[in-house]
Amino acid sequence: MKSIVTRSLTPLEDSATQFYHCANCNYCVDAVWDEREIEHVCPTLQHHSPALSFSGRGYMNLARALYEGEEFPLTTVADRVFTCTTCGNCERICPIDLSPRDMNMGLRQVLFDQGAAPTAILEYREQHLATEAISAELIQHIKVDKALVESISLDAVDTVFLTGCTGENLVSSEIHAALDIVQQVHPNVDSIFRDGADVNGCCGKVFKEIGDTAAANEQLRGLSAKLNVYPNLARVIHVATSCSDRFEDDPRVIDFPQWLTR
Repeated sequence: MKSIVTRSLTPLEDSATQFYHCANCNYCVDAVWDEREIEHVCPTLQHHSPALSFSGRGYMNLARALYEGEEFPLTTVADRVFTCTTCGNCERICPIDLSPRDMNMGLRQVLFDQGAAPTAILEYREQHLATEAISAELIQHIKVDKALVESISLDAVDTVFLTGCTGENLVSSEIHAALDIVQQVHPNVDSIFRDGADVNGCCGKVFKEIGDTAAANEQLRGLSAKLNVYPNLARVIHVATSCSDRFEDDPRVIDFPQWLTR
């Protein structure tokens, strides 16, 4: 039975201090905190399997065991790691601020790097790559008015409106309404879909979640390059809130609800 290749665990190295500090307190497994209305933190344990190995503590212990050279069947590791919902409840409840969720993301990358991601995950990846996530029909709804686009030079643009790859899950009329509001405040706004044909507006969040770090970074680099063509860009307003942590080092990027309340 094929096992994890223990010599290829680079994604876990930066997190080694986390699993060595885990106290196995079980807060991320079965904590009950009445004041915060928390009862049984992990939805995977509640709705999939009550086994400890499907919990935040389980991911910590698994990562440590792999890091120290133990071997486990790939299918067993993948089943546990990819069942996690990545909701983040475990890191919110941890009394010493560890992040089992981040550990899980590292384990997913290990599996992906070793060709051990589940078939369903690989199929989802291919589907996302094939569609680039945003349909041509939606682009027509979110394009900035043609006359406005033609009148704005790259130097004049100070704001970019970005739907991101999850825009296809939003109602197009809502996206258009959000863009209209942005245009009223920042007239020199452009859309990342400037020419109406470019559908690559993904920050790579989807690929990061499934452990395909290489594709995630490639997507982010591509999107960043598109934003960097504007020499006087002051803000990037995106409607896909999932993009936020992908641009954590760029103070110009803000999601639409946050922008509205500033």
